[in-house]
Amino acid sequence: MYDIIISGVTGFVGSNYMRYFSNLGYKVLGLSRKVHPPKELLKYGDYLSIDLLDSIPKLKGKVMLHCAGLASDKLGLDILMRSNYEGTKRIFEAVDVDHFIQISSASVYPPNSQIHSEQDAIDKGLLSNYGLSKLKADEYLSGQMGQGTKITILRPRAIYGIGDRVLLPRILQLQKFNSLILPGKLKYKISLTNIHNLMDITSKVMDDAVYDFEIFNVCDNFTYRLDKIVSLLVKRIRQKGCFKIVIPESVIYGLGRLFPKSNLNTTAMKYFLCNHQISNEKVITYFKLDLEYNFYNYLPQLIDWVHHVGQDTVVAQDYELPWTE
Repeated sequence: MYDIIISGVTGFVGSNYMRYFSNLGYKVLGLSRKVHPPKELLKYGDYLSIDLLDSIPKLKGKVMLHCAGLASDKLGLDILMRSNYEGTKRIFEAVDVDHFIQISSASVYPPNSQIHSEQDAIDKGLLSNYGLSKLKADEYLSGQMGQGTKITILRPRAIYGIGDRVLLPRILQLQKFNSLILPGKLKYKISLTNIHNLMDITSKVMDDAVYDFEIFNVCDNFTYRLDKIVSLLVKRIRQKGCFKIVIPESVIYGLGRLFPKSNLNTTAMKYFLCNHQISNEKVITYFKLDLEYNFYNYLPQLIDWVHHVGQDTVVAQDYELPWTE
């Protein structure tokens, strides 16, 4: 029997979990669809190639960390529901564990000026297809209370760190030659989640949780300004400043309607060009946490990693990036 079973270990979050808990001495089984996993992965535990929408063998462990899923602002609801809702349902039914931990998303909250907490009433009509698919998965799990398995849902927002092939590449893609092309002034207040804070909170959830079912938002203790984060990151990676070109938001939304499959699509911009904050008060209070990391004190590590693997590799969002050392 495994101490921890982790789905999605070829992805950013799952790969970090596998390293983290393996280094702490846990016996870990990693799951992913990839038939041949990265060689680095096999240093940290056993591996099983499975498709959550296909047949899943019966698996037994103490804890299930469900990180697998499909994050997209371009795909239709039906595809996202199959991956995020149906995939969650199938893995929950297949595993025999004491504690099931779902890595959900703050995208279950609509993008607006509200600081979202776990008890918020959510208007589903304001959510993206991705956000709705994650919320439906969370709702399925909430319906499994009292079935003998402890369930925790963690809702991080915009996870960043070494191995990221979503958030960091999108920011770096804004740099073109000696210019930084900004989709609007980006003077928005946002929450971010350092990958190490997420892992530390998950460790506390595993060790100290005494409930049957809970939902926790997860983010850094800082509230960030998006424009400052983008400018500082690009400046430190380039080691010099950039000439800023600000494209009016009205133009960006117009381009998004014309090119719905681009990174400037209206769904992506709706979440990008908006205040989006969550409150982590509940998890901090419950577990008496003092989170160590924030974007500013973690930035040197992030910069070193980008320089080591190469900016072009990061921007290309290479599939192997989470396991590139």
